[in-house]
Amino acid sequence: MLVAILSPLILLIAFLCALGSGATEHNIITVELCFYDTTTIPAETPEEYRLCIEAMRSSFGQLDTAIAAINENTKERISLDEIRPCLKKDIAQIMNKSKIGA
Repeated sequence: MLVAILSPLILLIAFLCALGSGATEHNIITVELCFYDTTTIPAETPEEYRLCIEAMRSSFGQLDTAIAAINENTKERISLDEIRPCLKKDIAQIMNKSKIGA
């Protein structure tokens, strides 16, 4: 008797678990597409979604460039106070390039 009463609840829980599993897989694929340029975007991907992924990849590329510039300055033992004006200029140039390309 108890099983008959709880079976709809058990089915609902099983459905929600399956739904959550699919959403998790989609999120993992999205993260891989955004963070790893080596992963190709599938051909059946909607155009709007593809543009968002490409924009994220471009943004991460710009961040990598800025971080590389900072790391290069720290390897040369240059103080952060000395590079701050240069860094602001570099970031402004990167941002201007991304606006021109957009």
